[in-house]
Amino acid sequence: MKNFEKPVEKEKIDFIRHSKAGYKSYKEVLNSDNPDQPLDINKQVFPDILEPGIELAKQEAEKLFSEMNPETEALFFVSSNQARALETAKIYKDISKEKGFTVIVPEHHYNPLSKEMNEEEIRVVETLSLKPDSSLWSSIYNPPAYLGSINWEGVEPDLKLKWEEARQIILKDDKGNWGANFSQYSDILKEKELLPNDQRTAQELFEVQFPQILRLARFGAKKAQEGFEGKKVRIIAFGHENYLAKAIEKYFEADGINNCEAMHIEVEDEKIIGKFRNKETSL
Repeated sequence: MKNFEKPVEKEKIDFIRHSKAGYKSYKEVLNSDNPDQPLDINKQVFPDILEPGIELAKQEAEKLFSEMNPETEALFFVSSNQARALETAKIYKDISKEKGFTVIVPEHHYNPLSKEMNEEEIRVVETLSLKPDSSLWSSIYNPPAYLGSINWEGVEPDLKLKWEEARQIILKDDKGNWGANFSQYSDILKEKELLPNDQRTAQELFEVQFPQILRLARFGAKKAQEGFEGKKVRIIAFGHENYLAKAIEKYFEADGINNCEAMHIEVEDEKIIGKFRNKETSL
């Protein structure tokens, strides 16, 4: 009789972009007395996920958990500290519990937004969070239909002229969504000295924050191997396209990540495999 080796069971982590949101907190800043200020993470407007976003998150959660087994897998939910990500995580988490999955409660979960949402089962982690940047300069990548109003009276004239010059470069070949415009133009604008030095580009975020995502994957793999009540641990992570734009472009030759779209990461020993839109590659 021929002997067959048992296939290696890889540890799995799912990274999911948040669902469709209203970006209400950013709109408040852009219409304030100082549109150039960063978002105050401790003073976010929620709920921020739109009704179509709630339905999308529910549909995608059903698909994701239909491919998992509550008898053998326990779930650990982690999220960015921004309302739209944490709200999306909560939708997925609630559906997973309805399906009988064990949800691991983090030991350290305190966060102002979590407290306000009365949510204790999702760990907010800095690795997935965005460093608050200028809301004004972040808005520059929005397609015209999504730009919204800006209180220009609260912006210095020289800064407004610089913003408008940079904006014209983007509008010459608008890619149709924030992520694609950010990936295409942020580094170009910095090279042309049109982007303030403290505003990070897609390449800079990729170089700094994407390796942190991979470290989170390795941490998740260790947790999976330790298990929880006899089950393997699977991390379900929620974040943003900002730091994934260049990674998706480099490793998967794709343009952006849609709302509630997932990048699946598998860890086997020292090897990390990424799966996205039916393409698999080493990360």
